[in-house]
Amino acid sequence: MSLHRASEAREPEHDGAPARRPSGALCARWLPALLALIPFASVVMLIARYRVDVPYWDQWNLVPTLQKSYRGSLTPTDLWAQHNEHRILFPKAIMLLLAHATGWNITYELVLNVLLAAGIFAVLVWQVKRSRMLAGDGGANWLLPAVSLVVFSPSQWENWLWGWQICVFLNVLAVTGGIVILAADRPRRWRLPSALLIGVVASYSFASGLAYWLIAFPALLGGPLRSRQAKLRESVVWLLVGGATIASYLYHYHTPSEHPRVGLSPGAWYGDAKYALVYLGRPVSEFHALRAGALGVAALLTIAFLLRRSLGPGRQRVLLPYLCFSLYAVVSAGMTAVGRTGFGIMQALSPRYITVSNLLWLSILVLLYLLLRSERQRAREHGPALLARRYGVVAGIVAFALVISCVVYASLEAVPPSAAEYQKRATARAVLLSPDCDEVPGSICAAEDRKLLLDMLKRNYLSVFRESRDPRLRARSSTH
Repeated sequence: MSLHRASEAREPEHDGAPARRPSGALCARWLPALLALIPFASVVMLIARYRVDVPYWDQWNLVPTLQKSYRGSLTPTDLWAQHNEHRILFPKAIMLLLAHATGWNITYELVLNVLLAAGIFAVLVWQVKRSRMLAGDGGANWLLPAVSLVVFSPSQWENWLWGWQICVFLNVLAVTGGIVILAADRPRRWRLPSALLIGVVASYSFASGLAYWLIAFPALLGGPLRSRQAKLRESVVWLLVGGATIASYLYHYHTPSEHPRVGLSPGAWYGDAKYALVYLGRPVSEFHALRAGALGVAALLTIAFLLRRSLGPGRQRVLLPYLCFSLYAVVSAGMTAVGRTGFGIMQALSPRYITVSNLLWLSILVLLYLLLRSERQRAREHGPALLARRYGVVAGIVAFALVISCVVYASLEAVPPSAAEYQKRATARAVLLSPDCDEVPGSICAAEDRKLLLDMLKRNYLSVFRESRDPRLRARSSTH
């Protein structure tokens, strides 16, 4: 090629104007972010279509506490009081504040659930970005849509449509945030105090949050490089605060009378293990959740082993937060199994558990992606990949696509049960508003004192009766 033609082939430069980026680079930069908006939009549409502004099931247990707050007789013990196996101090305080501010409009609780999920997404995206930098991956962030798909999967529809599940989203946000802070690259003065405070929030949001003190401990030890004395001091403080939190949680703890006996006997281990595997496999399959859970645990261990070898020394810290995430999902599954196997293994398929078990599949996707990128980089540095390695890369891509496909299918399957739940709650709400209603319908409340609960709502003008607080509306309704 002549010099003249070579100069014509170059992109023309303008005086003082930067060279334009190729359209392909711009597409690779913005397309992942645009794709990540799709799961978020689908959840917003699901909530907008199937939300019903009426208290549901466990939410009715908040009514006596609300009554106390209006009378001025609310005490810290009321917030600390046990609900089933949980002490939901922080979620309960949030729900009380929202109820006072909105007249107990359940929609605001659902909005908060979405905001908490957005916080989880932001924390995970931040960790994925750091992991990709540590692993030497400078390409487009194609993990962004995958993380969004898992975090905002409509398959956990029970949590999206139930304001009470603030406890689950707050717990997962605290756990993931605490692990990410502890596994940070640089030591910070606020690192340990913030992780300790987050641990208290996680523990007093959902029962499985007690596992945080065990699961996050490796992240504390394997975090930023510090002196041996500093790590020893941090470990002692961690154990003291964690032990005090667990002890305060278990003080006057009792097994709920309506729950089956805790399954800790050797004969119950098999049933507990099956329950836990179903719990873990539910995000990708409902009908084959047991096999999916077993394959998920095996896949995580295999991918972590291969990635550790592929990254080499100095980069293996990339594994730490994701092993902690997935271990939290596994331990949570085991804790739930011990307390609830007696309800039957089908109870493990409940969509409300998906928010926690999603952490296993998110870790699988991220680590698998990093493994594929690492193998591709090694092939560039050391020449053509061996045939076996090529087959392994192809198998990894197929596995990644399979997990994504299963999550998408599970999300699509969430529409029929959401519609059915909407119909049930909308019918119950209409009954509550009818003039001849004298107690809360049993379809949305299992309490024995349903007449008393209804009277409390009416007396304080809460939930479906908040509009009757306006004297003009009360006069208008009395004329009809």
